[in-house]
Amino acid sequence: MRNLTNSLSRPFSVTTVLSTMFTAIVFVTPAAAVEPMLGGISLSYAPLIAGEINADGKDTEFENGSRYWVHFRDYYFQQQKHHPFVELGVFYETHDTRTTNFSLDTESIAVDFSFGSAIPLFWMADESMVLGISPEIGANIGSFSADINSSNGVTNQHSDDSAFRYGATAGINGWILMNQSFSLGLGLIGSYWRATGITLDVPTATGTESRSTTPSGWDVALRFTMGFLF
Repeated sequence: MRNLTNSLSRPFSVTTVLSTMFTAIVFVTPAAAVEPMLGGISLSYAPLIAGEINADGKDTEFENGSRYWVHFRDYYFQQQKHHPFVELGVFYETHDTRTTNFSLDTESIAVDFSFGSAIPLFWMADESMVLGISPEIGANIGSFSADINSSNGVTNQHSDDSAFRYGATAGINGWILMNQSFSLGLGLIGSYWRATGITLDVPTATGTESRSTTPSGWDVALRFTMGFLF
């Protein structure tokens, strides 16, 4: 009875209890490498923040745009405190802009190759949840098409053409990996591209005129990603 009384009379250490609980659930800082990452497939959607196209010596800002990706990822390189990867995928991209007498719609379909590194920053003690960032750079090749409707107030003209395009991308994503099987990401990506020559018809005061140009452009977009690892 005396032992029980003595035990109950000891100061109750709230700090000790909270410390034990916190240790059980805290995200561990990267003092050692987590388990190797698995390869997988990811789906991405990137709405336009800003961008423009240069054609016929003029810069025209895009009003709307988006890009849709399907990527296959492989962690081919040796993995330590960060996890280098390569990705191969395809994307579909569309941009448009409108004025009173002019509308421009562009589309691109391209094969995309990129490489980067998944860098874990914090993780649960049992690695059921990992938080990190992934910087990456890439290159792409594919097709580009432009569709223009223009008017000089008298004549309405529709014209379209397509060409080969190539470009480069760079971005960074923040991600959360759950149970080494499913991931969600949010980041920023910027791209620059060029296309081979296209020829479009535009209305003039005396009729129509064919103009050849080599378009190029840039854009910055948010990137939402959902991935499945296997």
